[in-house]
Parts: sequence; structure tokens; C-alpha cells
Amino acid sequence: MAANLGPRQAEEVFRSEGGRVEVWRNDYEIMKVANVCAAKVVLYPGGLALPKYCDSAQIYYVLEGCGRVGVVFPGSEIEHVRKVRHGAVVAIPEGAINWWYNEGQTDLVILSLGETSKGHRRGEYTNFYLFGASQEKCNNGVVHGFSAEFLAHAWDLDEITVKQLVEAQKGAVIVKPSEAIEFPDSVHEKIDAGYEEFVYNVEDAELDTDVKNGGRVAVLTSEKLPFLKKLGLGADLVKLDPVIYA
Repeated sequence: MAANLGPRQAEEVFRSEGGRVEVWRNDYEIMKVANVCAAKVVLYPGGLALPKYCDSAQIYYVLEGCGRVGVVFPGSEIEHVRKVRHGAVVAIPEGAINWWYNEGQTDLVILSLGETSKGHRRGEYTNFYLFGASQEKCNNGVVHGFSAEFLAHAWDLDEITVKQLVEAQKGAVIVKPSEAIEFPDSVHEKIDAGYEEFVYNVEDAELDTDVKNGGRVAVLTSEKLPFLKKLGLGADLVKLDPVIYA
């Protein structure tokens, strides 16, 4: 039976005042066969995608808007924060904690593509959120799986304060803080040992193909973003010009 290669719309799986999440389900057979998953995150102005880690390596591409992304690599305690804008490619390895924040005045739209051969389900991401409301049928944070006594020791706080912090969480996945988050001027600190720079703006890249009135292609390889070697992934940006008939 031939695989259906026709286009499909993503399915909305989450919405809040801070934004929404849409995914292409793994019933799209070609994605399951290729061990690939795709999703789109839309953060409204002031929206914050809560910290999470995934069971699959991912490449994020900023389709619209501007904001910040924060990453903590596996085995590290250092948080790396980067400014991102339209055209940014962000490489996130399996198990790396990451969050996104829209500090602009328009929607921040992010497309994510991942390789799921090591994941829990082929053709589908499994995300683990660090924080979030503890509600039925909700992506609640993993902190709810630990006792107040354990968290008190881990955070060096008393149990009453820990319970207040955990139970005060009302939102999940994407929230909108009551006040804008301000960041200090970004300084590119040294990346953790064993890792490399993980953000590259492909819109600024030298074109590999440029056809007048046809389109352009920019190929993102490990030469431009060496960190891709660790993910075993690459990316191409293809832009086709509209056809104009005389």
C-alpha cells in the first residue's frame, strides 16, 4: 500500500491565554515510518512555554516573531539563554531542558522537528514538564511526583514553603506571567564541555542555490552549526517565489 504523502493540517492539542500547541499525529504513516515528529508552538505576546525535556532530539525553527530560549544541557547546571528571531534554528539534544518566552509584540511561532527512533513512541514526542498545575488530563509538572519532604531537602526550603510553591501553580505547558520578564543583556558564556553553540540564523546564511524568479535554498550542515553532529540531523531552508503570468 502506497504511503499518503499529501499535506495535512496540524491538530491543536493545547490552548491557553499564553499560546497554543499543534501537532502532526503519528497516524500520518510516513512520519512513523521515518521516525519523525513535527509540532508547532505559538506563543502570544508575553507567553512562556514552561521548562521541559523531551525523549527525542529536536530542531526548532522560528517562523515568526522574536523572543528568548533557555537551555540546560544534560549533566549540566548552567543555563544558556539566547535571543532568537525569525530564521533562527535551535538544536536541542535529547534530554535537554528548554523553555521559550515571547518578549515581542507579535506572536512567536516555532516549528519543531525531531527524530524519534530513541523515543517512547515512534513518530511522536513525549515531553516531561518540570513545572505546571497538578490537574487531571493535564501536562502537570514532574515535581508533583516527589514528596514535599524530598523537595524540601533538594531546594533547601521548609516543607510548608515547598507546598505553597507547588500548589500555587495554576497553569501548564504555556502560561502568561502577570508581569513581563526582563532579561539582562545577553552575553554568550562558554558552552558546557562536550557541547557547542546551538543557535544559528539560517536567514543570514550564504545561499547554496539562488534561482532568479524561482527560489532559494540554504542548507544547514554541521559546518555551519557543528552541534548538529551530536543530533545526527540537518536542515534545509527552501523558499519558492510565486509564479507571475504575463
